[in-house]
Amino acid sequence: MSKQKGVVKLSGKTGDIIFTKGKYGARARAVPEVTPKQKKEIASRPQNLRTGYLNNIGRGILGAVRYHAGTLVQGPFFNNVLSLFRKEPTDHRVLLLDKLSDMEVNTNYVFSDLCPKPDMELTVNKTNYTVELEIQHPAYNKNSNSFYLDFILLTWNKDDDHCRHEEVSTAWMSTLKREPGYCTLKFKRRAKDTEYLLTCRCVMGVNHVEKGWTSTGMYFVSSGALTAEGKKIIAQRKAETEAALKAPPVMKEVKEKKRVAVRDKKK
Repeated sequence: MSKQKGVVKLSGKTGDIIFTKGKYGARARAVPEVTPKQKKEIASRPQNLRTGYLNNIGRGILGAVRYHAGTLVQGPFFNNVLSLFRKEPTDHRVLLLDKLSDMEVNTNYVFSDLCPKPDMELTVNKTNYTVELEIQHPAYNKNSNSFYLDFILLTWNKDDDHCRHEEVSTAWMSTLKREPGYCTLKFKRRAKDTEYLLTCRCVMGVNHVEKGWTSTGMYFVSSGALTAEGKKIIAQRKAETEAALKAPPVMKEVKEKKRVAVRDKKK
């Protein structure tokens, strides 16, 4: 006959009871009540995790912009980026980046104050990002006689929240000319790229020499996805936005206030 085992010793949590093994046998105790402070900490954990994720993306963008624009980037920039990120309820990076489209890097030195935003088209194939650029009206500034446009492409891959960045610039152009300027710029595409963000900077100068950071402006042009999953997310969001615009406005019910009669005091 096989030897029977003794009583099974419990260890762990069962319902509202915690069982623990000890030197002198098993012990049972009630689960301690969660304090209001602990409840607040538990509730904030998902938001804390999201904050770290958004900070990682934001710091990468901040580093790339500082690398190319230097002192044009001021203190509020990072907070402005995070503020736009928080307006997006999901953590899809492609939708977070879309929130930055048309954002000015420094609101005190606006791009369009120096140069009208150029007409452009961005196409992507297996090897390159191609920017077809048309400058309708070259920049004009009484203190400058030349300028150039600087395009910075930020790219991400699936395994990294920090971006890589590359810079391509137009040639110097005269502010005295009025005919449109045309050029084609190319960036190399990496096989693992999943999202991108395109940034444009205008730099003013005198006789093809840069004047300084006060004569430059920078804004985010556009963003996009390179994977089928990312493109599907963008299409779905676009469809939701269009449906919301077509939907009739929701009329709020206004409750009628009760009128209280007030008697005149006797004289």
